Amino acid sequence: MKRILEIGVYKSGDVRLEVVDLADLKETVNESTAVFVGHTTVTGRIRGQDVSDSYQISRAYLKQHAQWRMVASQSARVPKPEVTVASHLRRAAA
Repeated sequence: MKRILEIGVYKSGDVRLEVVDLADLKETVNESTAVFVGHTTVTGRIRGQDVSDSYQISRAYLKQHAQWRMVASQSARVPKPEVTVASHLRRAAA
């Protein structure tokens, strides 16, 4: 049920991605395969709320009939550090 609700949010237009920033891109390319790995930061609005998240992404492509086709895609959200942990580390370092 949760997945259906998530799809409904996208179809309703309540989701707007405003900035997609790609960084630390590493690529490996040969004659018929290519793999890209990097980080992306996405900002936007969901149901009127500002959002910003970072993701580790990877894409794999295969060259078929002189055209590149994506054959695999993966993204994983990078968790934001908790403020309490960061504060504790600063105090320990002092």
